[in-house]
Amino acid sequence: MEYVSQDTVWAASKDGQLFKSTDAGFSWEVFQQLPNNMTDFQFFNSNEAYALSGYDKFSKTYNGWETWETIELSYAESFREFDFLDMSKGIGIDFSDILKTSDGGSSWISVFNDFSKIDFFNSGNGWLIDRNLPGKMLHSSDAGHSWEDYNAGNIGNISDLSFISQSTGFAISDSSELLKTVNGGSTWDIVPIPLDSMFYSNIEFLDENVGFVVTNNSRFARTIDGGQSWNTYVFDTVNFLRSSFFFDESNGWVTGSNGLCAQTNDGGLSWDIQTIDTYYLTDIVFLDTDKGFMVSYYGELYQTNDGGVNWEFIKAFDTEMIEIVFADNQNGWLVGKYKIYHTENGGTDWDLEFEPGIPGSTTKISSLTMISPDTAWFCAETGEVYTYGLQTSISVNEQKTEPLLFPNPTSNTLNISYNFGRDNKTLNIFSMDGKMILTKEIAPWSNLVPIDVSGVKKGIYVLKIKGQKGVYKWIKQ
Repeated sequence: MEYVSQDTVWAASKDGQLFKSTDAGFSWEVFQQLPNNMTDFQFFNSNEAYALSGYDKFSKTYNGWETWETIELSYAESFREFDFLDMSKGIGIDFSDILKTSDGGSSWISVFNDFSKIDFFNSGNGWLIDRNLPGKMLHSSDAGHSWEDYNAGNIGNISDLSFISQSTGFAISDSSELLKTVNGGSTWDIVPIPLDSMFYSNIEFLDENVGFVVTNNSRFARTIDGGQSWNTYVFDTVNFLRSSFFFDESNGWVTGSNGLCAQTNDGGLSWDIQTIDTYYLTDIVFLDTDKGFMVSYYGELYQTNDGGVNWEFIKAFDTEMIEIVFADNQNGWLVGKYKIYHTENGGTDWDLEFEPGIPGSTTKISSLTMISPDTAWFCAETGEVYTYGLQTSISVNEQKTEPLLFPNPTSNTLNISYNFGRDNKTLNIFSMDGKMILTKEIAPWSNLVPIDVSGVKKGIYVLKIKGQKGVYKWIKQ
């Protein structure tokens, strides 16, 4: 039930019946039949309103429900509740994310960044792939302190990118487009790729002409003319390929599902296939022609000292392993989804370098890049960028500069969307006369905190994060 004036009140039933009262609720009329299973609605005035039916039908009106438009939501946009600032801007909560719209609900994107790949080619300039920015990349020219959206003119969403020098870089999209820059990303040329994959697991270029691509439908492709033509090979014994490592245009390795690790000496025309007893191998790297490492989804580390003829199991780490990166033959990083390990002696010893794994943490590491043994960046699916050897962590979630409180007003639960960072935080709620009525301890790396305010009396309150400036008003109804 919602009041839009002193006398006009609206109410809805779960079967979609919309009721209207013009005498402050003393009498009611069945005003309209909306889609069934009404779960939430919001009025701005007597004419403009939104309604949510079930989890997948979103309706809006501009004439007091005389007529309305219904938008079918996708599975990824199935809402439990929503809150609008006006008829254009609003947010919706689904079962695993918070989405926002700026066009009245016609399109929705996550309020959180979802970084899948980071690459720096010097200490100042870097690029990010954000899955929640369709068709775009993010670019930083100040060592990651700020980021700008960049669209190179591509149609598809960027899957992977790689810079081979300060000027030359490549990226690939899920619409089979190869993007190439020779001026540090100021401009990009787009070359169509004759491949039938919709997802490219890895792109690797050795120079401006020689490059390799592996895909999620077990395709390997090589170009020696900058992407103008490609030779392909299909691995019919595995579901997907995950990574590649090449010494030159002829000699290299790929890894994939079912424990596949395969070596070629003719640029991918033929392969010597081995299998390791594991689910799938996520990355491979060689320090020289003899010494190499592989990591697996289950956190296993393998090593060879004879050019891949034999692989020895070294250790199992307690995190999913994403990639292994070396700056030289001594300094390297093991990148797990929840932990990062560092070696300074060529992989003989691995020390835990980063672990956000505190109860309540949602940080999921996705990619690491390094330009020297003591300078590295890594990014997380939860929208953070971290630096090693430069400064402290940097968050780039656009809406995280101050907390987002919703729904506001609320009757039962107040959600706080904010990047709370690496330290414990305390939330305090005060009444307007300055009395603290509620406090809540927040675990590090939290992004979304629900607070039960069902026992709080109706009124206006403020929320404050202890030790930080700023207070934020909310209303209990």
